Amino acid sequence: SKLPDYMVPSILVRLEKLPLTINGKLDRNALPDPEFTDSDSYVAPRNEIEKKMCAIWAEVLGLDESKIGIRDDFFRLGGDSIVSIQLVSRLRQRLELQLSIKDIFNYKTIERLYDNVLSKGGKIDVYTEQGKLKGEVSLLPIQEWFFESKFTRPNHWNQSFIVRVPELDIKRLEESISKLVNYHDSLRFRYRKNKEENYVQYYDNELEGPELKLLDVRTLGGSNKFHKKLEEQLTKWQSEFNLEKGPICSIGYLYGYKDGSARLYFALHHLIVDAVSWRILSEDLRDIYEGKDLGLKGSSYRQWVDTVKSYGEVHLYEREYWKYVLEDSKSSNKQLIKLVRSEGASNHIGLELDRKQTKLLLQDSNKAYHTEVNDILLTAFGHALEEITGSKVNHILLEGHGREEIDEHIDITRTVGWFTTMYPVRLEVVEDIGASLKEIKENLRRVPNKGIGYGGIVGYEKENLPRISFNYLGQFDKREEEAEIWRIVNENSGRSVHEKNEDHNIVNVNGWI
Repeated sequence: SKLPDYMVPSILVRLEKLPLTINGKLDRNALPDPEFTDSDSYVAPRNEIEKKMCAIWAEVLGLDESKIGIRDDFFRLGGDSIVSIQLVSRLRQRLELQLSIKDIFNYKTIERLYDNVLSKGGKIDVYTEQGKLKGEVSLLPIQEWFFESKFTRPNHWNQSFIVRVPELDIKRLEESISKLVNYHDSLRFRYRKNKEENYVQYYDNELEGPELKLLDVRTLGGSNKFHKKLEEQLTKWQSEFNLEKGPICSIGYLYGYKDGSARLYFALHHLIVDAVSWRILSEDLRDIYEGKDLGLKGSSYRQWVDTVKSYGEVHLYEREYWKYVLEDSKSSNKQLIKLVRSEGASNHIGLELDRKQTKLLLQDSNKAYHTEVNDILLTAFGHALEEITGSKVNHILLEGHGREEIDEHIDITRTVGWFTTMYPVRLEVVEDIGASLKEIKENLRRVPNKGIGYGGIVGYEKENLPRISFNYLGQFDKREEEAEIWRIVNENSGRSVHEKNEDHNIVNVNGWI
């Protein structure tokens, strides 16, 4: 309870006696190498609940269920804060277990979760809003930032993705989409201006759901034209959004693929969706289509907005922390601006890790210092920035999923909406990568509640924000054998953001698995 996580020994080795040299001193070279494999330490589930928990852990991590023991650390198996949201959501929904995301971070293994939380019972009352919601909804800080940014084409600032599915019955799919929109109230958001010319967010009760768009991909021609024509069509489907009159959501069914599969296309204005919502929407539409009941709704987006506002009012003392972080960020920005050769130019580059490297990143690289994926990615990024700027200290704008547990009575693990938080982070590196990793890891742990209060307490004024953005979106594909149906795939879904919409950043980095 006292040591930083990375100083807790990863493994303990029992010796009958310490090996000594002729002089009676410790012979370090003769000490046995510790075994870091889990094969000898597998501990089977002790009861039916633990067995079902192992199955769900394997499912969200994309691992073989038979290899998940009750003493395996969730984060060492490749888990991160985004996957933990999925984990808690499924444990609550399928097993009706009263677990929180903080419990996953505190106890990390199924054995400790069961002994410290589940065996003690107890039920927490969750505040929800059932039925078809109506009325106004205050804006979250990230939504206020969007309107204050005054983008050139604010109606075309979307998120879009493709889900691989089997061939579906169109009538049944249309009925399922209507039920999905009725269940997830954020899909019915609309925006109007008040007397002060500020945007007001409200639920549109007249809306039944977007009209399903259909596309037979065989009409797009051969391989030379196919991808270009498909991108043009999918871009067109999301170029006609209107925040005030609608629509701000588009769903399409693409069929005619040679292998007999089909695709579901989702495009939604970013004001009503985030990357965590992609998984919720695709899984819930699948369940509705297959005739399953989604059960009671969790807490609403409106309840979350009120929770974040209350958090900001109670935690005003965090302002001092943010003041410290921002102290030298303006000099970092000036340093970066000097490196800009042309304001009008934009460049894009991609970097991919293969399956083996990705497995090493997720499951092996964290063993040395008990790190999460973001710790490692940001350390690498900090060293890369040092090469570019010549400074060991660089400031970035970190994006988080924003679904932090700041009120035990609010459950948004299955709520659709834009929950993203942005907050400044000071990246400082030293010569030794291990030391950099520890320093950056500890700095990230010092951020109050993953930056949830920054937007409400300090605000997203441009002059305060670093101009380098880093956003790790988490894991989308799991097991290869599950790749056939109802899976988000890395296929072109058209241009989500209009090319004339430029943000304040000089560098944007997005990563996902």
